[in-house]
Amino acid sequence: MKKIYCCCLSFVFTAMFYVSAQKGYQDGFIITTQNNTIKGEIDYRTNAQSYQICKFQNGNIITEYVPAELSGYGYTNGKLFTSGLIQDSFVEVLVKGYLSLYKNGLSYFVQKSEGKLHEFSYQKIKTVVEGEDGDSKYMGTKDSRWRGMVAYLIADCNPDTKQLKSLKLSERSLTNFVANYNECKGAQYIVYQENKPWAEVNYGMMAGLTRSFIQIDHISNITQYKYLDYHYTSTDPSFGLFAAISSPRIAPRLSLQPEIHFHQASFHSLIVKQGLSLTETLYTDIKLTSLSVPLSVKYNFLLREITMYFQAGIHYNRILDSDIKVISERVVSDTKDTSEIDGLWLSNYQLGYWVGVGMQKSFKHFGGGASLRYVKMDNTIGNPGIYADYDYLTLFLILSRK
Repeated sequence: MKKIYCCCLSFVFTAMFYVSAQKGYQDGFIITTQNNTIKGEIDYRTNAQSYQICKFQNGNIITEYVPAELSGYGYTNGKLFTSGLIQDSFVEVLVKGYLSLYKNGLSYFVQKSEGKLHEFSYQKIKTVVEGEDGDSKYMGTKDSRWRGMVAYLIADCNPDTKQLKSLKLSERSLTNFVANYNECKGAQYIVYQENKPWAEVNYGMMAGLTRSFIQIDHISNITQYKYLDYHYTSTDPSFGLFAAISSPRIAPRLSLQPEIHFHQASFHSLIVKQGLSLTETLYTDIKLTSLSVPLSVKYNFLLREITMYFQAGIHYNRILDSDIKVISERVVSDTKDTSEIDGLWLSNYQLGYWVGVGMQKSFKHFGGGASLRYVKMDNTIGNPGIYADYDYLTLFLILSRK
């Protein structure tokens, strides 16, 4: 079992390394310091990396640019970054207009009509509070004075007090607010990535084969549980449904994926114990029907024609039905005696973790793919003195639709 476990993890991490090493370039462009636009491909990076460097491919030539070497860069129908607003860093352009909005990490920047750049970010204010015991204590509160600066900047549009109070220091809230102000002024403006939704749910179904393992790691009373084998396996079909919840506009590579699976498994063993005058044959038959609820974080590696992904999360398993029979057949001389003895009982509620890799390809109306995943659950047998793992490896074929 340990060999299988190590092989599965090695496969998952090897696949992750291979995929992450591939070129994640997407169609895009750079804007030189002379304001010339050059089309090519941009290496897709996380936000933190996007602010520091631009990796540009033109033909077979790959060039890395720092903010001082470019006026900006962007992805076709995607994010746009510009330089020159803050030192040694690109900023993402969220809204460009009479009132413009930019982002760098957790900080937002607002600029009105090419005027002064104002930074908005949450900062904690420490306040000294006198305690009941006479000791002074510090209380941290979030500084919301940035709202006052917003009110000042848009004062010429008679802002609604309720809207100002409900304004949040988030990309969605500020983007909508700045866009509304530009409309109020009758000014032309661009909201970048406007065609991408703030939230998106993809759903679908999956079907595949599951290879289940019950590994008995420890038995304190060998005599009582003499019928047990140390290793059980079963290969059975599995079916499931899933929903992938993501924000293509903020974090296109990440999604939260809840699932529900239905799975049956059958395990069998036969143990023969030979004595001087007694032969005992022990048949063990274990049939399980379970409903599982995996919850994972999914990270996509955007490649050319397909998307590779890695998943990791928790796995809740509920055994709906268990039928466990142990038959003892004893032969003494020419006399045969058959009886049923008390067997195992499994914990109906089980919790574990799982990892997996997969690939998917989008078509006009649907998506298709495959996923390989490994689930590990500990101590699933309820009998005292027995420690066992219930793990399984599943290969799913997946059909999805937005």
